[in-house]
Amino acid sequence: MQLSSDNPAAATVPPSVTVAAGSTRAAFTVATNSVTNAQSSIIIGSAAGVTSHAVITVWDAFHFANGSVAILPGGNGSGRVTSQPAGIDCTITLGNGAGTCDEFFPVGTVVRLDARPAADSSFLGWRGLPGCADASKITIARGTTITCQPAFVLR
Repeated sequence: MQLSSDNPAAATVPPSVTVAAGSTRAAFTVATNSVTNAQSSIIIGSAAGVTSHAVITVWDAFHFANGSVAILPGGNGSGRVTSQPAGIDCTITLGNGAGTCDEFFPVGTVVRLDARPAADSSFLGWRGLPGCADASKITIARGTTITCQPAFVLR
């Protein structure tokens, strides 16, 4: 069976593997390389007109152990978004963000976001983006960024 990887920078395979007569499978080694960001590689096997594939992900140590939360300003108002545990301290002025509006946290951490409107604004709630349906309990997932959008509007 002929083997290949579509991303040899992340993972390599031998050029072929022998499948024993009467068998439907064979074992082979996939060698992974050090990467600076998580990368996927499709491992492809072909023999007798049949092609099979599998996807593997090669992680760098930091993104394997962490994920992030990002604040996407929304509305035309002003306010401040902070997090527990500490890390996010995002000031939104007339719909524009400044300060620490994204932060990495260890995988499995439950992050609570708090949105406080400025005196001239109201907080209408959070836009239900994936992973941020409940901004009071965001669970950090490996190598992902969960984006949350507060709606601050002028009064």
